[in-house]
Amino acid sequence: MRQLNQVLKDIEALIGMTLNSIRPGANLQVLDVDYDGERVLVETSTGKTQSRSFSELQSILDFLNRENIVHVETALKGSGSSRNQPETLLANLPYIEYAYINRKKHLVLKDAYTHPPGTIQQMDLLEAKQLLDQIQDKANRLPQQIIVTNDLKSTADVLRNLGGKVSALGQAAYSVDFEAGCIWITRSDVLNTSQIGSFTLLEATPTDQSVCVGELAGFRFYEEGAFILTLTERTSE
Repeated sequence: MRQLNQVLKDIEALIGMTLNSIRPGANLQVLDVDYDGERVLVETSTGKTQSRSFSELQSILDFLNRENIVHVETALKGSGSSRNQPETLLANLPYIEYAYINRKKHLVLKDAYTHPPGTIQQMDLLEAKQLLDQIQDKANRLPQQIIVTNDLKSTADVLRNLGGKVSALGQAAYSVDFEAGCIWITRSDVLNTSQIGSFTLLEATPTDQSVCVGELAGFRFYEEGAFILTLTERTSE
């Protein structure tokens, strides 16, 4: 678990260093950590001065503390420009490595220092494969459909009568297993969707139009139109 104030102090220690980016050609230098303005001032490889907000770093850090891994664009919900800049700042900290998962760059939080400050390090290939296996296992546990209802018991009884095997998923939620897959059912006060009903679950990155509707069984869900999207999982309560 890394707190923002400590991360900011660690970034402050990088002032004056040339920080290599994961994507070559986007190196940075940290100019200042502006605590009053709640931003980090950086100079790009073209000599342009830009800033990254503390809130942006906090969003990424929240994912890392919860999951130990983050796809930066997902954490920032695809908003803003030059998203490689906060990625570069964090990747140059000695307890953060990077890995390519499904051809996308991810930051990985480590328990200990694994490389000197102001350098970047790619995650060990064996560790990266184990991490990919964990992500795939997580995806395999996701249901094909989620039913949001105000009458949890009646809905569970109907699905049980249809041959489903009902088991508790958590408080106010059930998983119903069928031979063809599984369905989750929960109440509207758990997943605050715009309407009651059945939602198809898609593996997709949340967009600017996605609305977070809550967390269930270790996953964070987003609604976009008639669908719920998710790719995030908590590792601790």
